[in-house]
Amino acid sequence: MTVTPSKKNYEPGEVVTCRLKTVNAANKPVQAEVSLGVVDEAIYALRQDRTESIFDFFYAPQYNLVVTNYSFPEVYLSGDKGAPAAVAVRKKFVDTAYWRANIETDVKGEAKIIFKMPDTLTSWRFTGRACTLNTAVGEYATNVICTKNFLVRLQTPRLLVSEDKAVITALVHNYRPEKKQVTVTLKASGIKVYDHLSRTVSVPPAGVKQVTWRICPTRPGKASLTAYAACPGAKDAVEITLPVHPRG
Repeated sequence: MTVTPSKKNYEPGEVVTCRLKTVNAANKPVQAEVSLGVVDEAIYALRQDRTESIFDFFYAPQYNLVVTNYSFPEVYLSGDKGAPAAVAVRKKFVDTAYWRANIETDVKGEAKIIFKMPDTLTSWRFTGRACTLNTAVGEYATNVICTKNFLVRLQTPRLLVSEDKAVITALVHNYRPEKKQVTVTLKASGIKVYDHLSRTVSVPPAGVKQVTWRICPTRPGKASLTAYAACPGAKDAVEITLPVHPRG
C-alpha cells in the first residue's frame, strides 16, 4: 500500500488531503481495510514505534507444539478445585493528529481522507496498515512538515503563582530571504504586564529576535497569553493558557 499526502509542506490550519492506494503482489488494485494514524514525529523521539510488522504478525513462522494438561495437579492429595484463572493486563497510549481504523479502499484500491492540520509546527508521520478479506497485508509510512517561513513562539513557565512576578519571551523567526521590521504585540488575560505591550524589532534573514515582558498573574485559576507578530507580507499569532496556582 501507499499513503500519498497532496504535498510535503503545510501550514497550521491548512486542509490536508491524503490518498491511499492498495495493490496486490502483482501491482493490481485490491479492496482492503486500512488503518491510518498521523502522529507527531517528536513522540517517536521519546519512544520508538514498537508495533510488530503486519507481515510478521500474520505470517511469522509458527512452531508445531502440542501440550497436554490435566484438570488436576500432578500429585493428587484431596479436594477437587482447579487453579485460579489467569488475568491479562493491557495498556494503550495514543497521541495523534488523525486516527481512523476502518478506511475502506474501493475496487480501484483507492481511498481519500481529509483533515485539518494542527497548529503544532513539527514533522508528522503518516502510518498506514492494510488488510484484505483473504488476509493479504501491507504497510507504509511517510512524513510531512507543518511549518511557516515567518512565525512567533512563546516561551513561558509551565505554571504561574498568583502575585509572583515572572518573565515571558516571544521569539520571532524570519525564514524569508530579506530583513523584516516586525511589530510584536502581547495580549494578556488574568495577568498584569509591566512593560509596553507592543515593540518593534529588526529580524535578519534566517534569523530570530526575542522580546521579553515582565508579568504578574492577578488571581488563581487560568491565564491566557497571545503574541502577535506582523510585518509587510507576513504575520503570525500564538495563544497559550497557563494554570495559575494560589500563593502560599
